[in-house]
Amino acid sequence: MTSAQARVEAGPALMVFAVCFALNVPLDLVQRAQLGLQQGFRMNLWQVCGSLAGLAGVVVGVRVHAGLPVLVAALAGAPVFATALNSFHFFVFSRPDLMPRRQLVSREAISQIAKIGTLFFVLQLVAAISFSADNFIIARTLGVVNVPAYSIPQKMFSLISMMVAMLVTPLWPAYGEAVSRGDMGWVRRTLGRSLVAVLGMAVIASIAVLLMAHRLISWWIGPDISPPFFLLLGLAAWTVVECCGNTLAMFMNGANIVKFQIVMASIFGVACLSMKVYLTRRFGIIGVPWATLITYISIVGISCAIYVPRALKHLHSAPSDVIMATPVVEE
Repeated sequence: MTSAQARVEAGPALMVFAVCFALNVPLDLVQRAQLGLQQGFRMNLWQVCGSLAGLAGVVVGVRVHAGLPVLVAALAGAPVFATALNSFHFFVFSRPDLMPRRQLVSREAISQIAKIGTLFFVLQLVAAISFSADNFIIARTLGVVNVPAYSIPQKMFSLISMMVAMLVTPLWPAYGEAVSRGDMGWVRRTLGRSLVAVLGMAVIASIAVLLMAHRLISWWIGPDISPPFFLLLGLAAWTVVECCGNTLAMFMNGANIVKFQIVMASIFGVACLSMKVYLTRRFGIIGVPWATLITYISIVGISCAIYVPRALKHLHSAPSDVIMATPVVEE
């Protein structure tokens, strides 16, 4: 594709992406409803179908030499279309009693949702800044040429975290319902069992990827990239910790423990970025995952080890009708 053609197609492609993004915002309501009803498997099935359709559309578009706007429409539009079909099937055939209606909208509900949504937006923003700066730090510190040697193995290990996230996300509404009913016995058992199960799965998967990493990268990219062992070991260790952290976060989200997460994420973000810069300059790309691991365990891990038992004790003693009205142990 020539630069002139790219300039011509960049605007329409961006417009197509913006339209798809805007359409997905209201359509995402069905996914929130399904998660709230602990039917996340429905959402995941439709998402998989949309992703496969988008991939097929891109492959076909490349073969017929379609323009960039068409490729963007296939990649970004197929998941939106799948969500639209999910909405139609869910609200028309599966649960018509939950179909959105104007008379059910209230100012109080909007205000409460906006407050909680703002907190989660801040939390996601802080987390995104903390975890998305790796390639930028490597490029600025060591040069752009070193970015692939880190980003490619990092992508492989991130697949483990994504799969675990898909498995534990349905626990978020389940915890919320159990906490609101005061069923803290179920909460404690589920939290403990989910942490043990995720720890086991993450360890096994991370060791498997660690042992096969060079072979997978050679098959995927070729022999040009050969990441050092201690980089892979750091990524494997961080993946295990990240999976356990995400599992614990589902409990805190369900129990409305948001401010604590924001405070910890903010402190962790500042410390992590500083540690990444320091260790990258000292040890190269090897230092990036170890910086994340060290700062996360020393700040977030220790804090959660102290805070979560207190939160569980507070939830156990609080009346069930006021548990969800206020944040837990955050006054």
